[in-house]
Amino acid sequence: MASSKAAATAPKPTQQSAAPLPPQTSALDVPATPALAEEALRAHLERFMRVTLSDGRVVVGRFYCLDRERNVVLTDAYAQPPPPTAAAAAAAKRAPALTAAEAAAAEEASLASRFLGVVMVPGRHLVKAEVEAS
Repeated sequence: MASSKAAATAPKPTQQSAAPLPPQTSALDVPATPALAEEALRAHLERFMRVTLSDGRVVVGRFYCLDRERNVVLTDAYAQPPPPTAAAAAAAKRAPALTAAEAAAAEEASLASRFLGVVMVPGRHLVKAEVEAS
């Protein structure tokens, strides 16, 4: 019986009315509402964008559109080779010595970009997207 009296005398939790919070942006300046996000994306349309893929490749082109799955479509796009890694630099040092002409040709081939035209980058492979500064 003592337990029923204790339960009856326990204070009841009060409900506090929560005021709706104003839309805010996060530390990454990502708009909190869909309308603000759409406005932010529209501001970047037709600007050059550099997209880094999960395998290290880089694609540069004009930002055309983005869908719900984060698939990015770029026009006038070029594929750029990924930046050299420490492992690639170590392997180059271990490779047999090349003549000056062979080394220059290899370096030019590694730095050459390739025209792709219109590309769709799947959102699941999107690592980073950078928009050209105005």
